[in-house]
Formats: sequence, C-alpha cells, structure tokens
Amino acid sequence: MQVTSIPSRALLLAALLGVACSSGPAAPSPGARADARNLARTLASDSATSTALERVDRMVGEQRPVAAAEQLRSHAIPACERTLRAIRAVAITTAEGRVLKDMLLDTYARRIAAMRAYADQLATTEETIELLEALRAHRRREEQTARAMLEVESTARGEQPPPPTSTKLTPPRAGETR
Repeated sequence: MQVTSIPSRALLLAALLGVACSSGPAAPSPGARADARNLARTLASDSATSTALERVDRMVGEQRPVAAAEQLRSHAIPACERTLRAIRAVAITTAEGRVLKDMLLDTYARRIAAMRAYADQLATTEETIELLEALRAHRRREEQTARAMLEVESTARGEQPPPPTSTKLTPPRAGETR
C-alpha cells in the first residue's frame, strides 16, 4: 500500500500509534452498550425456553422420549422462535450492536434447528447414533447460546466481551438449516 498525501500519512500514523500505544481492546462505546442492553432485555424476557428445556431433560431422564419431543415442539421451539422474532425487532444504532444482533440471530436460528432435529430423533423412540448426534448438537447449541448471551451481557455492562465464540456466522453443519 502506498500512501502519498500528507493527510493520508498523518491518518495512517495516528492509527498505527493508537494501536501501538493502546493497553488493550477499548471498552464498548456508549452506543454499543445501549444496543447490548436492548438485546439483553430481550434475552432476559425468555424464561419459557429454559423452563421447557428443563422439562425435556427431566422427561428424557425418565425414559419418556416421545413426551420430551412433544415438549420441545409445543413449548421450547415456539418460545425460542418468539425470542428470535423479538431479537429481529430490536433497533440497533451501532456497528458493534449489529455484530451482536447478527450473532444472536445466527445463534438462535441454529438453536431452533438443533431442537427440531433433537425432537425428531426423540420421537423415533429408538436409541440410535442419530439420536446421540442430535443430543450432542443440541447441547453444543445451548452452550453457544449461553456464550452469546454472556457476550451481550458483558457489552451491556461496558466490559470487554469475552473472546469471540464459534457462534459468529459459522457455516451450518450437515443437516442444519437457518
């Protein structure tokens, strides 16, 4: 890259000095914090998904896979879909907020897909490798959802978010849809 004008050189030098002299990543901007607080409020309003997933876990533990599949389909998935719609409706004002919102949209879409696949496998009532894979995918998505929520919450508090997670716009795995 060739920088020929004096103003361009000055800007480049200022940017380089800013990077070299900074003691670490900057705290989120006030606008990003506001965006994150709006997203965090939306996430906090979703207790129905976790309640339904606790019931699913209990039913699976009680060897009631068909009832667990029905709980996923009738309660957990619709609750998660409501949260996804609510996330879509949050107005965002900053680029940082857009990154967080996109991460949540991707995370929740994948979470729903994993729940559907898990419900389908539970409904077969057979303990197969496909059921185990669906359970693992479901658990991975729940972990990624928790990490995404942590990132939004830390940004809302004005803290540097944790290191990036693999939930950020990764290509879907085989059998997943967005």
